[in-house]
Amino acid sequence: MSASANAQTDQTSTSPPLSQPPVREGDLAVKLAESLGLGATENEAEAESALSSAGIAPRNGWIADYPVTPDIVGELQTAVSEAADSGRLTIGKDDALNAFQNVITQYDLEVRTDTSGREAGDTSGIEYPDSTVMGNYYSEEGPPVVTYYAPPLITHISTPGSHTRFGDGIIGSLVSLSW
Repeated sequence: MSASANAQTDQTSTSPPLSQPPVREGDLAVKLAESLGLGATENEAEAESALSSAGIAPRNGWIADYPVTPDIVGELQTAVSEAADSGRLTIGKDDALNAFQNVITQYDLEVRTDTSGREAGDTSGIEYPDSTVMGNYYSEEGPPVVTYYAPPLITHISTPGSHTRFGDGIIGSLVSLSW
């Protein structure tokens, strides 16, 4: 192993990671339903249904295999608060929000809001992480998780070879694709 690679692994970092491991919405729903007293289940579809019945769901609904994002955490926190206020939960608002926060903390999904008092868009005085930490991120942590859906396979290509004339120009051969 090279000396520079060895030096990188011996460093200890006190700054937070640049990314978090992804957490599926379905896994979060199971823990959240149990924590809010909506019933213990290992089945994510049942947990999502119980939460939705209480009015607790992300804006686009529960999608079990999608990762939980900070936006979803915020939407769920608002939904938990509203469900508790409207009496759709058997526990009070403070207990419901504490239960929600405990589940978020278990998955290490804490979302911290900006409490600096600066106006939105004010970028003066922001402290950025040490650039050497960010520079070593991909070599230590690997590439970010990216979801890619391949396009459908083309099963048939036909080219009639005919040309269509409009005025003096030739448009070209027509190509049709069958999926």
